[in-house]
Amino acid sequence: MPCRPSADWAKRLDRIFMAVSRLRPRGRNRFNYRRLVARAGTPVQVVHCQRQETRLMTIGGNSPPGKVPMSVQMVLLPIFVQVALTFALLIGMVVARRKTLVSGETQIRDIALGEPNWPKGATQIANCYRNQFELPVLFYVLIALALPLRRADLFIVLMSWVFVVTRFAHAGVFVSSNDLGRRSTVWLASALVLLAMWVYFALKLLLLI
Repeated sequence: MPCRPSADWAKRLDRIFMAVSRLRPRGRNRFNYRRLVARAGTPVQVVHCQRQETRLMTIGGNSPPGKVPMSVQMVLLPIFVQVALTFALLIGMVVARRKTLVSGETQIRDIALGEPNWPKGATQIANCYRNQFELPVLFYVLIALALPLRRADLFIVLMSWVFVVTRFAHAGVFVSSNDLGRRSTVWLASALVLLAMWVYFALKLLLLI
């Protein structure tokens, strides 16, 4: 059983914690410092309780020292931009196909069973739209896991923006010149960025770094 501190030591601790209590956090992580001094068996127990309070504040949402806090909006904004690109390509595909049908360049009987009889421009946009459901799906899954597990840090957010930028560049080449060399280079860059994000997330989760 730990020895209780002397009366003088308890009074000193009481004065210290009375001064600190003016800066103590509010809400459910709030500690009663005077009661803590009265019930603490040793100064070590007081320090332990202070550390426990700091831990609770971190779990409650405050970022540890030296780390940039990531809000939900900051993490999800690249997702919204990528989704906007997907919808833009969808609308572009619909407009291009409707234009060819109205002009008579494509007949309904030629594409009724899904035959690839669309003109080159409409086909490029359609292929680019379908491409948004390949690599980006792994990107969505990563963020969907990292956000609730509190592993979406500054690195994840920055790499998310790099990935989205490469996807925009890939889509731009796809629907314009469709140069296979440039398109493959940009696609490879986006794949490597996504791979780095997954490796970082796995190490951070499994090794608790």
